[in-house]
Amino acid sequence: MNFSHNIHKYILFIIAPVLAVVVFIGIQFLRNKKIRYAWKNLSLIGAKYGIPLPMKAVTFFKPVYPQLSGTTGNVKLIVNTERETDDSGGNYKTTVIIIQTQRAKFKFELCKKSLLNKLQRLFADDPVETGNTDFDKHFILNSNNPPLMPSYFNSNICVLLLNNMHLVEGTISFDFDTIFYSENTIISDDEKRERFSALIDLLVKVSLHMTTPLKR
Repeated sequence: MNFSHNIHKYILFIIAPVLAVVVFIGIQFLRNKKIRYAWKNLSLIGAKYGIPLPMKAVTFFKPVYPQLSGTTGNVKLIVNTERETDDSGGNYKTTVIIIQTQRAKFKFELCKKSLLNKLQRLFADDPVETGNTDFDKHFILNSNNPPLMPSYFNSNICVLLLNNMHLVEGTISFDFDTIFYSENTIISDDEKRERFSALIDLLVKVSLHMTTPLKR
């Protein structure tokens, strides 16, 4: 009886670490699969804008996240992928940065309305209103120069953003000559690649509009 009990104990002692290793390898494989797809998709996005993506080997235990950086037309485009560590193990994060050659005289932050940010706004300053009822209904806009916002968020730009609001899942921040967009995701499939490609087009148009002096 003791011999049988000891055999079971030894088997468990051997199997437990083997299972742990198998689970660890499985997790690493799935993670690396996402990263490989991110490299592929970011390379395709770069090809659209004439920006090559330097390829790097994705090592099994130490992932290398892709970063696209270059000039397209008169703007600098940066698309960065990373993983932020937190208590749940880490969220993927994709950041789009677009830098224009001209500078504006204001900053703003724009996001779609949701229940969470509606609750947050109870303890913050009132958002800026553009005068476009439909736009103000769907977006929250804050700026360091509120009086200028209705002029720059005219009917054309409001309609553009409303027609493409399905592309925006994060916050758009504009800082004089640079648009920052950040979203907790990784471009790991065709659907996300197509959305981010269209989103970049949208952000380029918005940043160009914001840095172009208003006609008097």
